[in-house]
Amino acid sequence: MAMSGGESDGRGSTKIKRWFFREGGEPSPRPQGDAEFIAWEFFDGSRSVHKIVLDMRQISGGLAPEGVCRAASAFGYSTAAGNAAGGEKTINGAIEAVQDRVTTFLEGEWSEGRSAGPSRKDLVAAWVASCRNAGAKITLEQEAAMLEALKSEKISPKDLLADDGVQAELDAIKAQRAAERAAESRAKAEAGGTSAVDLLERLA
Repeated sequence: MAMSGGESDGRGSTKIKRWFFREGGEPSPRPQGDAEFIAWEFFDGSRSVHKIVLDMRQISGGLAPEGVCRAASAFGYSTAAGNAAGGEKTINGAIEAVQDRVTTFLEGEWSEGRSAGPSRKDLVAAWVASCRNAGAKITLEQEAAMLEALKSEKISPKDLLADDGVQAELDAIKAQRAAERAAESRAKAEAGGTSAVDLLERLA
């Protein structure tokens, strides 16, 4: 789905444009009363590098009624996720921040303690990997228990990230996603489009 225009925010060369649309419909830069999806499109300068799409139908509780309630709900989700990227200085940092906030919504939560920062699922995955690197066997039941402990705030993200091994594994998870985005960009470049080689003419 091609997207251009839209609401824009961000800092430096990183810009985020937000979109609202229903299945099969055209995207709009403003929330509509029948919106089902929200998209955040990330730009490095004028180049679109990544999109995140939230299907509001997948959020616990379902869609708000069509009309003003639906539009307000879409606007709230869009703004909250976009604001999560406010302190990020790199485009990968902004993408991760928005994705983590979207994951929070899909986990059925809104204003719990972790309004920003890594998603609980990423934290648990990093903890499991770190424990296994140390020779410990982690069961599915223990994974589920850790996730519940984070939700109830019995254990905080800071508790986990105090372990350098957990932090390293979390960094690796984010680096893998960044590498996948880079691969997507390379694939687009190989498919054709504007070539940086053309800029040589301007140097003459």
